[in-house]
Amino acid sequence: RTYSRDYTNSINFKADLTWPFNQNKSRFEAGISSDLSLDMNRYRIDTLGSNGFNEIDSLRNDFDKNDLISSGYLQFTQSLGKFTITAGLRLEQYNLVVNNLVNSNKDFDKPFLTLHPSVNVMYKIDDVQSLRFGYSNRINRPTMDQLNPYINITDPLNIKEGNINLNPSRGNTFELGYNRFTSAGSIGTSLYYRQTDDMITSYTVVGPRNISNTTYFNLGQNKAWGLDVNGSIMFFAGKLNINAGAG
Repeated sequence: RTYSRDYTNSINFKADLTWPFNQNKSRFEAGISSDLSLDMNRYRIDTLGSNGFNEIDSLRNDFDKNDLISSGYLQFTQSLGKFTITAGLRLEQYNLVVNNLVNSNKDFDKPFLTLHPSVNVMYKIDDVQSLRFGYSNRINRPTMDQLNPYINITDPLNIKEGNINLNPSRGNTFELGYNRFTSAGSIGTSLYYRQTDDMITSYTVVGPRNISNTTYFNLGQNKAWGLDVNGSIMFFAGKLNINAGAG
């Protein structure tokens, strides 16, 4: 049998600045944030013997995990006639530290430094209609389980191990949207294209005696496009709102 206990604490800090100027036609924004998460995990495997359950010391996996996300961003918005343009840049430092209390050879420290640009352009057709184009860049960081080099043999036929050399997968999203507002409600449509590079993918090799070994690699690319439609309608002078969407 197996069992684990988890303990979590977190500390957060955030500060933002907004500075409108040029008769509110321009706006500058900046901010910094820091999120620290402290986690402890105690993992045990017992086997049933003649004297009851006995713990297998060699399969213990006690570890402390600290992950710190520090980021800063700059964003500028400018109104030019019917156009409103917003451009931003976000710098993010992520550091994951795992201390294995049983085997120090399994300790690891994994830092990630990433830069994320974004652009949004809105064109106001009239008082009730608008078009919007957007671009954003995002990352999907590997989880602690995907990184942890501990070899999990809880199931001897399905062995699992993390990969300390994983990198975040990066995604780029482009969107073109249309919105219309009326006194009765609103409707919006958005055509999008998303591309994700260096996807984190599980990789399994089946060896002798049908024993599978699973780990993770940055493999392949994913491309997706689609159309989202959403709308809302108000009844009884706005006292009842119904929202619906499809994509």
